[in-house]
Amino acid sequence: MKSKLLLMLLLTCISLPSVARPKGDRPFEHRPRDSGFYVGTELGYSENSQTNASYQSIDNASLFGSNSDIGGRLFAGYQFNENYAFEIGYNNTVDMSGSASSGSYSADWDYRVQGIDTSFIYNYPLANHFNVFAKAGLGIYQADVHDEYVYSDLVIDKNQTRVVGIAGTGLEYNFKNHVGLGLSATYQTANDYIPANTLIGVRASYRF
Repeated sequence: MKSKLLLMLLLTCISLPSVARPKGDRPFEHRPRDSGFYVGTELGYSENSQTNASYQSIDNASLFGSNSDIGGRLFAGYQFNENYAFEIGYNNTVDMSGSASSGSYSADWDYRVQGIDTSFIYNYPLANHFNVFAKAGLGIYQADVHDEYVYSDLVIDKNQTRVVGIAGTGLEYNFKNHVGLGLSATYQTANDYIPANTLIGVRASYRF
C-alpha cells in the first residue's frame, strides 16, 4: 500500500509539468513568492519499519505523541528563489510505553524516537497555481529505549543519536501569495534503534 501511494504521487508530480506550464513561460497569477521565509506542517498516514528483533512491531507516533497511524511533521524554511529552498523539520516517529506480566514474570518498556531533519528543495512552478517539488537531505534523530524484564537478566537501556537520510516529493496548490496546500511524501531511513519512517499526507504552508 505504501509503495503504491508513493508511486502515484511521484507519477503525478512528473506528468504535470508537461501539460501545465503556460505558453511563453509567463508567470501565473497567485504564484508562490520567489523568496522569503515560510512555515508549515505535513499531516497524514505514518508508517515505521522494524529495525530490531526485540520489537516485532513498532507503533507509530502522532505529531502530539499518541500511538496511531496518523503522523505529522512541523517545518520551517527559506525560499532563495523560484526554484531552490532550504528546510528544517521536526518529526516524532515512535512513542511506545507499557507493561505486561505472565505468572511471576513481568516487563516494562519505554521506546521513543524523535528528530530534526534538514533538506534542500527543488521547486518547479506550474500554471493554474500549482507547484511541484523534490527534496533530499539529512536528519539527526534520537532514540530513547528502556526495557526491563523482572526475574530475568535482560535489560535494554539505550540512548543513541544517529544520522539518517531524508527524501521526499510533493504537489502544492497556492492560494494567493501566502498560503499553500497540497500532497507530500517524506521518507526517513533507518539507523540502529531508529526505524525507517514514511509519512504520506497533506502539506500546508504559509509564506511571510
